[in-house]
Amino acid sequence: MTASRILASNAQNHTPAVPLGQLASLFEAIAAKASEIDRLCYFGVDGEDQLQLTLDFVRAAVRQIGWLADLGSTKLGGHGNGPLRNSPEDWLLPPTYRALSAHLGTTQ
Repeated sequence: MTASRILASNAQNHTPAVPLGQLASLFEAIAAKASEIDRLCYFGVDGEDQLQLTLDFVRAAVRQIGWLADLGSTKLGGHGNGPLRNSPEDWLLPPTYRALSAHLGTTQ
């Protein structure tokens, strides 16, 4: 399906219009993060000292990819089940932050 057909379909379904440049930026960011992960996995790590750093980097990059994908899906009208996580904080901040926020009943 071409981009113009997607936008026309979105207009018919009352989905908010999203500039193609904005969508292209999201997809480029996703591709760039995926490329970084691929390069890192291909070349590997030198010893156990760098293993934790590598895992931390990969986890952060995957969280960014997830957030970008949720953002793009939401901008396109969120057909399906909606975003997997509700906010950038849910994607980008560590689980301890989310657990503490849930415990305190706040997202601040």
